Amino acid sequence: MIIKNFRAASYLILIALLAACSKVDIKREFPKTRQQKEEDRIGKLTGDGLVFGKGASDSPSSANYANVNAYLWRASLDQVDFMPLNSADSSGGVIVTDWYSISDSSKERYKLNVYILGKDLSANSIKVNVYKQTLGKNLIWNNQRSDENLAEKIKNKIIDRARQLKVTGLIKN
Repeated sequence: MIIKNFRAASYLILIALLAACSKVDIKREFPKTRQQKEEDRIGKLTGDGLVFGKGASDSPSSANYANVNAYLWRASLDQVDFMPLNSADSSGGVIVTDWYSISDSSKERYKLNVYILGKDLSANSIKVNVYKQTLGKNLIWNNQRSDENLAEKIKNKIIDRARQLKVTGLIKN
């Protein structure tokens, strides 16, 4: 009789413990992937628009312009907005696009890296690298010599756009 009561009491205690554990919120933090770490560091593209860094608001002047010229940063984003972004770091002043082809049948594709190097609105504060690949007969993309003329044209368009933004006063630097 005592053993039966002991078993019944043990089962009741075990059931009570299991029921109590069901309400415990166990936080499972698995190692983050490289992409998740990058999103935490620089922000991500979301349905709410382009968000840079944690806690950024929706205003265009909310990006962290610690070491870069805000006009050059915004102008750079404006000029490469047709290309898919791979990453954008407003505090470091780096924009990296993904490969972009003008059409699906195009045998050329381009990739841009834009570096904002300082707080001045000048040609010395920005660097643009253009990478080009062509589709070979074996359907493999082959690297080509980078196009310095195209890089210079894009750089000049960015500077012109930044000057426009400064004159119109759309961004507070």
